[in-house]
Amino acid sequence: VYGRLGDHEKAIEDFTRAIENDPHDELSYDYRSRAYVKLGDHAKAIADYTRLIEIDPNDKYAYYFRGNSYLALRDLKNATLDARKACELGSCALLKSMEENGEICD
Repeated sequence: VYGRLGDHEKAIEDFTRAIENDPHDELSYDYRSRAYVKLGDHAKAIADYTRLIEIDPNDKYAYYFRGNSYLALRDLKNATLDARKACELGSCALLKSMEENGEICD
């Protein structure tokens, strides 16, 4: 609710408490990472998406969103790796966008 109201700091506090109670709570990592993105803290978002990937290595959306955060930080190497992995898992939008914008790093 806090996130929908635009109070992303409060949302992060609540998700952090939920994660403390259940370190495998994928939904709380997902929503907390989105709140970090809203605040422009892509490094913390990347950490949460990385944790999501550790929990579920086949989560195409975690790769997609982590790739977007890497892209926001202009880390094209890691953004490309995540975009390719997301595409391999069935979500190719980031890879296509990066190809169209000449942002692929080999």
